[in-house]
Amino acid sequence: MLISKSMVKKYGILFIAFLIAFVFVFLSNNVWIHIAVFTGICILPAFLVGFDLLHPYFWFSIFFYLYGVGFPILSATDYVTRTTYGKECMIYQLLALETVLIVISPESAKGEKDFNRYLYKSEIGLFNKIIYLILMILIFFGGIYTLRSKFTGKSDVYEVGGWIIRFIYKMPMVLVLMFTIFLISYYAKYKKINVQLILTTAVALIVITIYSGERDFLFRFLLIVVISFWFLEKINLKHLIILCPILLATLPLSTIYKYYFIRGTRTMYKDNIIHSIFAAEFESAATNLQVVLNHSSSTNGMLGFKQILYDIAGGFFSDIQSTGSLFHQMYYSNSRYVQYGFSLVGEGYFIAGALGVVILFVFVGLIIKFFFLYHRQNIYTVASYFYFITLVIYSIRGDFSVITAGLVKQIGFVVIILYVFEKLSKRHM
Repeated sequence: MLISKSMVKKYGILFIAFLIAFVFVFLSNNVWIHIAVFTGICILPAFLVGFDLLHPYFWFSIFFYLYGVGFPILSATDYVTRTTYGKECMIYQLLALETVLIVISPESAKGEKDFNRYLYKSEIGLFNKIIYLILMILIFFGGIYTLRSKFTGKSDVYEVGGWIIRFIYKMPMVLVLMFTIFLISYYAKYKKINVQLILTTAVALIVITIYSGERDFLFRFLLIVVISFWFLEKINLKHLIILCPILLATLPLSTIYKYYFIRGTRTMYKDNIIHSIFAAEFESAATNLQVVLNHSSSTNGMLGFKQILYDIAGGFFSDIQSTGSLFHQMYYSNSRYVQYGFSLVGEGYFIAGALGVVILFVFVGLIIKFFFLYHRQNIYTVASYFYFITLVIYSIRGDFSVITAGLVKQIGFVVIILYVFEKLSKRHM
């Protein structure tokens, strides 16, 4: 395949920019210089693709930035963190980002750029609508049951809750993916947004969120709504510029009231708004990476490349230990009620140091590239890609098994079920 002059130029800009970034970080011990360099290097890919939200150069770079810059900012502003920031943390994050961007490339997705309603229109079918309704009811009453059972949070639910309630807690992810398919298909059929679908789904997810403290359910839903509206050309870059500060401002509030409806207590912040935003969600990934680097004598190459195979197998078998779980056993085994997540970059270091980071992010980049390039084929590919975006974002503060398990147990399972029931519904029409 011939590479266009435009793509060669963009690659050249990236190589030069990353070279300069590495030099600045290597030569300087000033955290603010590291932050400034990281900010610029993460905005650049988005600029190269015209700030197209659907392109990984935009969404991956921006979210990788948020998860990567929180720890340095908190350290630079005298916030008490779990460990001390070192420049090697930023170097490994730059290495991971450069690798994934090279693999993905700045090329555009295949297929029609304009919305083709005939391409995305699908007869959802009665069976799928019934499943969706049942899921919403289960999720709604799952939240109520959590409150009445006096659980203290999601850890209690997963540890001592029965198999039924644990099953219900897996359903919001299924619901969100089905919601994506229903929303786009409805627009393709009627040329209007299904507001009722958005509101009813939001209510069910809000109920289980406020009564469990599991914010991920609602955050994924909101993110997919924004992505879908962009895809349907209902919002543009100007709207995103307005939405982003609003969404970021909700993070401190969601942390303050995370367990209010369960325990009746609020987590009060005495810090400024910057601390509240980054300490709420975006600190863990880079902090955990720094912890891994601090123990390099034992963590560098500890797991080997076989861990990638274990992560892939983890998509099919739930009894395989993830790297994130191992990390918590090693350093935070006594923190039952505090979950620090992990770090995708940190897992690469566990695998084989710097080489492990490169190899792991080559795998991540190839998967992202595949989903992006072919997401405009039909309703199922576009919905899968939108949900896949949330998986990758969540994996930044997790590990590779988050992606593999989500591909198999969420996207693969739901798409197959919906497709089968759609065909069955057509036969009975």
